[in-house]
Amino acid sequence: MIRPKRVITTLWLLATLCAPVCAATETDYLAVFMDGKKVGYAIHTRAEQGGEVVTTDDVSITISRIGIPVTVQMMERSVETVAGKPLRFESVQNLGAMVMKASGTLKADGTVDVVSSSLGMEQKSTIPWPAGALMAEGLRLLTLQHGLKAGTEYTASLFSPGVMQAVNAKVVIGTKKEIDLLGRVLKLTEVVTTISMTDAGGIATTSYVDDEMRALKSIVPIAGMQVEMVDCPKEFALGKNDVLEMIDRMFVKSPQSIEDMSSISSISYTLNPGKADLLVPTTDSQTAKRLPDGKVALVIKPA
Repeated sequence: MIRPKRVITTLWLLATLCAPVCAATETDYLAVFMDGKKVGYAIHTRAEQGGEVVTTDDVSITISRIGIPVTVQMMERSVETVAGKPLRFESVQNLGAMVMKASGTLKADGTVDVVSSSLGMEQKSTIPWPAGALMAEGLRLLTLQHGLKAGTEYTASLFSPGVMQAVNAKVVIGTKKEIDLLGRVLKLTEVVTTISMTDAGGIATTSYVDDEMRALKSIVPIAGMQVEMVDCPKEFALGKNDVLEMIDRMFVKSPQSIEDMSSISSISYTLNPGKADLLVPTTDSQTAKRLPDGKVALVIKPA
């Protein structure tokens, strides 16, 4: 099943990884496309305030479920020193029927005081800060340090307030190519960023950046779809969206009929992904095992 939260979290990470690196205060707008249809927008803002750098990313997508439009939104904000040291963060995830909020403040002992709320209930906790993890400004400074020379490779650990964990990112700088940006054709440098998330495997994003390291177009496969984020005027980014029906993408037809579900204690599938890198997580209700021939044996039973 396609989970809107996983999609929106991946899009936020994409927006953060591909944010512009200019030092001036400014706001950038990007249109979000899924399978060629405009479904939403991403807004990236960076501002220096009183010796601190505040970076905000807003992502919104609207999809259709059996003809009913559902809008999913995420806002994440990081506060860092001008040297890229993390100080505070907050996130708001609006999944339509539920709003989840979280904020955290880093302490001198390397821990984080976290306040989270959902469905009117607030919870406080303390978690360790992942060693070496960066947020938006730290990543911006690292990107400036490495530049755009073809063949350059580097890695980074990026903390995401939305999933409350650090994800690993590997960046590989490619060559320049002519890229179509909604009718504009520019020569841009290809940058491939692979992020690793728990239970999600590696997600490779291909971005095209100008000489100022502004990501003007990014492409990432999510849930069997090609998702694109394209730099554009504010009016277009925030303008009308197309209708993308998602319900037909949530199911795979069973190769044989199951007549009496009440008599079945478990069911086994053999999945053949072909050349695709298929990752199926093992949970309390299913067990996945990769076979020597590349297929995946999946056993499903009630938790």
